[in-house]
Amino acid sequence: MRDVLAAFVDRHLELSRFCEMLESDEKPIMIVWGDDGIGKSSLLARLIHECASRKLHKSEVFVSKSRFNSYLEILRKIRDDLGPELFPNFTQLVNYIFPGPLQPRAPIKIEVGGGAQSVLERAKLENVTIHGDVAGVIIKDCMINVPDPSLNIPPQDRMNLLTAEFLKDLAPIVQNALLVVLFDDIQELTDETYTWLWEGIISALEQGQLKNIRFVLCGRAKPQLQGAAALSVKEAPLQPLGVSDVEDYLERSGHVADGRVAAAQMLWAASGGVPLKVALAWTATSNSSKINESESMDKRLEEFQRLLNEISAKGTGAAVDLLLRQMDPNQARCLQLCAIPHEFDISILRALAPDLSEDQARQYTDAFSKLSLVAKCGELLAVHEESRRYLFDKWLGSERGAEFNAASTRLSEYFGALSARLKTETATENSDAVEQAQRKRMFHLIGASRAEGLAEFERLCRQASRRNALRPM
Repeated sequence: MRDVLAAFVDRHLELSRFCEMLESDEKPIMIVWGDDGIGKSSLLARLIHECASRKLHKSEVFVSKSRFNSYLEILRKIRDDLGPELFPNFTQLVNYIFPGPLQPRAPIKIEVGGGAQSVLERAKLENVTIHGDVAGVIIKDCMINVPDPSLNIPPQDRMNLLTAEFLKDLAPIVQNALLVVLFDDIQELTDETYTWLWEGIISALEQGQLKNIRFVLCGRAKPQLQGAAALSVKEAPLQPLGVSDVEDYLERSGHVADGRVAAAQMLWAASGGVPLKVALAWTATSNSSKINESESMDKRLEEFQRLLNEISAKGTGAAVDLLLRQMDPNQARCLQLCAIPHEFDISILRALAPDLSEDQARQYTDAFSKLSLVAKCGELLAVHEESRRYLFDKWLGSERGAEFNAASTRLSEYFGALSARLKTETATENSDAVEQAQRKRMFHLIGASRAEGLAEFERLCRQASRRNALRPM
């Protein structure tokens, strides 16, 4: 569907603004906003492609409610995209404040002063039976707590320290090379993280700490601009399409010239110029068994209007259902399965649907990557949060509970095996990958068996408590 949206309009204006930003440091920040279905993801894909064609350093941060919405996750994502070896100071401080499960703790040395003592020296005991230990000092349970060093650092100071070390490592990287950082769905950032992004990172451009960096911020609504950096912004609001854009789309779709202008005007008026609504409904009417080539344009537009009304009344859910109805049944089943995990790739899809061959899984994954409701998250793909919530609710509210439980079981087994493999090969700086795999295993174990999942949750909490010495004195 992303290809369908791209066929509507090339967004030459927005792309030219982006290229201007790359070639000049006058306004190094570009903000893009628009409603769902307006083509943000399609435009962002084009901007990423432009960066790749110019061989620029880039980092893609796709924010969601569950990922990349905290300052530390964002810093780690940019570090990992550029190369962890380029950020030695930042990585060292992260590992000091947040030691991984495989990182050895500092040794504890205990010195007890005083000479040897004999508790029973010169004692005379008659008809006495001693039960238990006899000693000057008895240690039955050694409860020695060593606070994690980070516990003595206020959260605000910790954030400032980590940001400063990150910027120190980043400065030489961008000294003579351009870096583009692209954010999508920034409306999912917490208020604290959004403020930090402007005051801690973007403001470094205005203060002269950094140069040769460009930021692209995409979201549903116009971002609230903060600080002096707001003066360095290029605005790119995505507007609904015009009649000519819809007409051009119909031509590319093979619509005959006769009646095309009238059809475009009708489609534009009914859809409000929102590309996704036009693409979904027009494709559906073209494939609908209720409409055939011999029937009149009025009949086709009538069916189109009905589908638009359904989408408008039911929102995202109707659009998703419409998309699923257009798919091959097995492909639609796999897309619904891909909404259970937060992200997926070929191997995760095969864990979800073990009946798929590797070639089938690759074909399906490639097809899903082109849908407007699927975003790229680094090397993985993810169903957009709103669509994922709708599909997830369908799983929980349907009679397919056994299928959901089986898929959750396979996912928990997959991430359990991944965690075990990472433990044997992961370096200290990447130990958070082990924790992430363990958390994902726990999440899906709850879906498979609530009792077992909650027990695993408690185990991980105890493990974290022991590791960071958070037990009460």
